[in-house]
Amino acid sequence: MLKVDMDEHVALFLRSVYMNSAPEERSASLYEAMNEYGFLARKTKLQNIIDSLDTVLPDFDTFLADWIEFLKKQSPMNASELLREAVFLKGGLSAISEFARQYADKYPEAYIDWIAALEMEDDTDPVIQVAREGLSRIPQDYTVRAEVAETISRIGEKLNDNKLKLEGYRESFYSNPSLGYLLDLYIIFYWRFSLKGK
Repeated sequence: MLKVDMDEHVALFLRSVYMNSAPEERSASLYEAMNEYGFLARKTKLQNIIDSLDTVLPDFDTFLADWIEFLKKQSPMNASELLREAVFLKGGLSAISEFARQYADKYPEAYIDWIAALEMEDDTDPVIQVAREGLSRIPQDYTVRAEVAETISRIGEKLNDNKLKLEGYRESFYSNPSLGYLLDLYIIFYWRFSLKGK
């Protein structure tokens, strides 16, 4: 049976949309095609389109600036991931950090992207600092705060630091009360307080 890589084919198709669109219509055409054909593959992002061939996309820097402005006008529910990716591609760590701070209420997942980029550098202090900043800036009724808080508990697990684990689990449960977070919280309380007296 013939094996077809749909992700690759969709990325190549979207690249052809990019190449065949007039520069002033490129953002709208690409966004429409991504939404229309995205179901055929896993979430295809701009990086997938860039990586689909070895040749550089023409006028990419100009397009990227236009793409960011175009995506800012779209519904955050549909465009958030693409917008955050574009911001990171354009300016790296400094751009995503500035974006996260500026749009914590509209694009809170930018803190997740910022944290992920910092985790690549394998230095836990800045990661904890950014996670705490995210928890202070992202509105309290947003469940994405739980994912930000998980960063703190993960680092606590890695460092065997019960205080960090407790902080992360507490914030995760507060932001998204679920059985899983409740169990995490119960276990850390048990280990921290119950066994301490023995």
